[in-house]
Amino acid sequence: MFLKKILIFVPGFIWLIISLWLFTLPGTAIPKFDLFTKLQGDKLIHAIIFIVLCISFLLPLHNIQPYCANNKFWFLFIILVFGMYGLAIEFVQEKFIKFRSFDVGDIVADWVGCFIGFKLFIRYWIKKIGLSRNRDRNQN
Repeated sequence: MFLKKILIFVPGFIWLIISLWLFTLPGTAIPKFDLFTKLQGDKLIHAIIFIVLCISFLLPLHNIQPYCANNKFWFLFIILVFGMYGLAIEFVQEKFIKFRSFDVGDIVADWVGCFIGFKLFIRYWIKKIGLSRNRDRNQN
């Protein structure tokens, strides 16, 4: 049972490793597109990475204990941890990755992605899955 609870977080850790790899690529390894650069498309990529990252940890947490009052703390903790991960990545890029730089816009996009991921999680999984689980219970 304990191993099953740990294993449901594996997709999240895989996505975390993939995101770390993407964020630590040297600047020369990232293709340049004029339109993409002008539209600040990398901010969209950052937001999407963090949306998936947050959902990939929030969903297993909810599946372990769907109605635990303590989940609110853990949900906010996950958002905070991944927001700080985004901040740390920017410092790593500036100090250790060639041809990469610190960008406040990326940090904002990371936090926005975390909050969008949380909002999507609340809207689609807790409300819909939570209600459907409740319907199957005997209400007597």
